[in-house]
Amino acid sequence: MVERDNEDIPLRAQAQLLTLNRSSFYYKPAEPSDEEVCFKHRIDKIYTDYPVYGSRRITQLLRREGWDINRKRVQHCMREMGIEGIHPGPNLSKRNLKHKVYPKDQYLPIWLGRPHVI
Repeated sequence: MVERDNEDIPLRAQAQLLTLNRSSFYYKPAEPSDEEVCFKHRIDKIYTDYPVYGSRRITQLLRREGWDINRKRVQHCMREMGIEGIHPGPNLSKRNLKHKVYPKDQYLPIWLGRPHVI
């Protein structure tokens, strides 16, 4: 895509042709620290043993083991690793279309004249 060693077209012109910022060419992401790698391995181990645990429960376990970590950091690492606790999904309260629908009291054909009769 970008040729850094090309002497005919400078890097600035290449970036302009590709409509990219030059700063993105020079950026090199920092390597994760050994502590962070060990921490992520431990989160992965806990998750494989207990896949129903979310970030709150994993944070509790890590704190009991002596890690000085907060829940937001655990959430961030879980998001980076692409894992999340197993939980019920949406739309669990949808009705079964085969079941009979009963009318509400306000639609009864009888007018009783005063409230709270039924």
